[in-house]
Amino acid sequence: MQRQEIDLATANQRIDWILRHPDISPWLKATLEAAHRRDPVAVVNDLELLNCALRPWCELSMQAAALQLGAPADEGG
Repeated sequence: MQRQEIDLATANQRIDWILRHPDISPWLKATLEAAHRRDPVAVVNDLELLNCALRPWCELSMQAAALQLGAPADEGG
């Protein structure tokens, strides 16, 4: 995902939209609400940790599930 230059008001509008959207997971909504009350530097650090921990887990879990279903593994990695 490419980072876009936006202002704080637009960033807050995006968060508000996610919080109001009925199809967004409760986990993500709770995380956004909690993040909004924290120091932004701490949130960025947490985001990096989540990315390092969850992205590989998700990708490997999806690959394992695809293999169980007989789908070819993604070699683009």
